[in-house]
Amino acid sequence: MTEIENFKDINDFTKLFIIKYNERKAQLPYHINVIDLLHANENAHSRILLKLLQQSHKGKYEILESFVKEFMQGFDHKIEKPVFSAETYRIDLLIREKNKYAIIFENKIHNAVLQKNQLARYIEKVKLLEYSVKQIYVVYLPPDNHNKPTDCSWRIEGKCCKECDRNTISDECKNLFSYDELFTHRYNALTYKSHILPWLKSNIIPSCRTNDTFLSSAITQYIDHLEKIFGLKKKDRKMNMELNDFLKEELNFNESPEQNVGILNTKIGEINKVIYQLNKLKEDSHKLCWLSWLERLQADFPQYTIIDEYVDDKEYVKVGVIMKYKDYSFAILIETNFNSIYYGIGRHKSSEQITPEIAAFIKPVLEDNGIIKNSQWWYGYKDTSYENGYFRLKTLIEETRQFIENYI
Repeated sequence: MTEIENFKDINDFTKLFIIKYNERKAQLPYHINVIDLLHANENAHSRILLKLLQQSHKGKYEILESFVKEFMQGFDHKIEKPVFSAETYRIDLLIREKNKYAIIFENKIHNAVLQKNQLARYIEKVKLLEYSVKQIYVVYLPPDNHNKPTDCSWRIEGKCCKECDRNTISDECKNLFSYDELFTHRYNALTYKSHILPWLKSNIIPSCRTNDTFLSSAITQYIDHLEKIFGLKKKDRKMNMELNDFLKEELNFNESPEQNVGILNTKIGEINKVIYQLNKLKEDSHKLCWLSWLERLQADFPQYTIIDEYVDDKEYVKVGVIMKYKDYSFAILIETNFNSIYYGIGRHKSSEQITPEIAAFIKPVLEDNGIIKNSQWWYGYKDTSYENGYFRLKTLIEETRQFIENYI
């Protein structure tokens, strides 16, 4: 009952704060930022970082070289012909050169929790690309210092038991192989707030050439976007001071800074408990979504083979249908990698590789739906949301079915 009462208090406290926040925000001068308008998710931030690190001039990758010099102590490889990929091999961002190095970027700008075995899985995947452990580097990028990898995230895939959670690891799992110690000198724990943002402002913007107008403009917008996330924009300072005054009053601050620190620690601890519980509830709600979508697919499209891959703790959850054109099969599905949710047409459960005949045949359907991204698994896919996910999937299935019927 005490926990429930604490939750109610925090809920009321949060409502009051948001009301005050919206009041103060409405008084700010008009401001526009394209990245803000597009509601950039973690995948978008990965693509932005990729495009920045891809910058080159006369064969020199200046921003990438600045990054490794600033943050990756012990990285002694000469950067010559790096290969860049985002969201490939299920890794947020990967930079590599054959026989030299591979840098795994795990982006947590929006504080998503690392899944069990996640870092270990990525390391295993890069090893399959013929890189030794000593050639692999890991860059972990949360917004601040509050989201750190767990012991479990370093342990080998498929072995961690269900008793492990974000804060603890079971006795059974403690004896499993972990990459943690092997990456002591090749693991780089950075944050957007304390590392990426100051680096962009102090190192990158000043070094942009006069004619690099699009680059400097993009970086300026990105800096502005990050400053908004962390409440660091100059125009926000007055608002932040007023919000601080509001919090002090609500928390009954007094003249003793020591007691005030204790008050804040207590309140933050209470809020963290609520956040943890909300995340658990979110996981349960996600599960209900996928189970509901599966049932609706079975009811809406009984004529098709159903893709059903919802398993607790599975890395890539997906549901969909398998369709056929002539002698070829392809899948229309919706999938999540826990960081984002997306739908489209792929080869999942239907073929060993992308089929050129299907790629050419299905192109008009993809273009009509604005689906342009592709990969080794997808003829085309597009980001969506839980709110719109099933509607988008169902529409794509129906339009593809109609297209096939008309084509035949």
